[in-house]
Amino acid sequence: FFFFFFFFFCWQASPTHSQCSIYTDHAARRFRYPDQVDMPNPTPFPAPADDLRLVVSDMDGTLLDGDGNIPSQLWPLLETMRDRAIAFVPASGRQCTTLSTMFGSHLQGMPIIAENGTYVVRDGVDISSSTIDPNLTREVITGVRQLRNDGHDVGLVVATKSIAYLERGDDPFVSHVLCVD
Repeated sequence: FFFFFFFFFCWQASPTHSQCSIYTDHAARRFRYPDQVDMPNPTPFPAPADDLRLVVSDMDGTLLDGDGNIPSQLWPLLETMRDRAIAFVPASGRQCTTLSTMFGSHLQGMPIIAENGTYVVRDGVDISSSTIDPNLTREVITGVRQLRNDGHDVGLVVATKSIAYLERGDDPFVSHVLCVD
C-alpha cells in the first residue's frame, strides 16, 4: 500500500520568477514574500520560565528572511534554548528533507513538523504522519491533469515521506516550486 502526500500549486508565470507565491491554508489568499526582511537584533532571552518548554515557528514568511534563509541570529538562540531544555520546532509546508537540510547540525533532538503538519519527525524517527485517501489522491491528480489539458497553467507535486514527484519539468515551474531563481 503506497501512502503519499500531495501539494497542488496554482502557479502563474511572472517575468522574473523571483518570488514564490503560495496559497496558504489558513488565509486562502495569495501571499508574496518580501524581497528583503530587516531582522532586528535578537531580544535578550528572558530568565527561564518554569513552563516554557516549546517554541514552534513557521518558516516561510515568518522565520526565514526574504531570500529564504535562516537568519544568523537564530543559531546562538537555538543553543541557548537547548541549554535551557526548550525545544525549538520548525513547522512548514516544506518537505522534511528540506527542513533537515536547512537545520543541519542542529537537528539532534529537534522535532520537525513538515508537509503542512502531515509529517512529524524527530531524530529520523516518524512521530506522526497523515495520508490522503488513495481514491481522493487519484481524483485530485486526474483533476489537475485535466486542468492542464484544458490549457490552465497548473502543476502538481506529489510528495512521499522521502521524495517529491513533479509532473512538470519546465524551469519556471521547478524554480517556483523550489523557490529558487
